[in-house]
Amino acid sequence: MSGRVGHRKRLICVTAANLRENHLYLTGHADFFPADCYGASSEKMGTGKPLWLDMLAA
Repeated sequence: MSGRVGHRKRLICVTAANLRENHLYLTGHADFFPADCYGASSEKMGTGKPLWLDMLAA
């Protein structure tokens, strides 16, 4: 993906369940997010670096 990091955009569908459960599926978007945001397979083994997500309601 080209362009400065601050100008890159990606559309991710956020459902009511995502909001209720406080999680998003990032499958198919791994190339967009920095590698250090991904944690281990369990919270006990370590978490990734938190991300700031700006959202606009449609």
